[in-house]
Amino acid sequence: MQNNEKREGNVELREFYDKLYRGEDDVAAIPKNDDFIYALIIRELRSYLRPHLDVLDLGCNRGSLSLFMALHGCNVLGIQISQNAIQTARKSANYFKYITCDSSL
Repeated sequence: MQNNEKREGNVELREFYDKLYRGEDDVAAIPKNDDFIYALIIRELRSYLRPHLDVLDLGCNRGSLSLFMALHGCNVLGIQISQNAIQTARKSANYFKYITCDSSL
């Protein structure tokens, strides 16, 4: 695959996710232990989480799991291709005051 084709694919993917998260201007919810969607992930994560652990959350979406890990004292950097999702994650981080977001990312 040529570089131009890769770039075009990345643009299409970004546009898809921006449309998916369009209008998501509320704050992300912090998953609970009994949350059906996140229950299995949380069960696995708990044994690894500890204060000051550096975590890279690739594909963080709106930041729900990032917030959960920050609540447990982790230093979390969330990465998401959708600017709309990142804006919601930043709002959530500021709202819950668990994470400091760098708006230059």
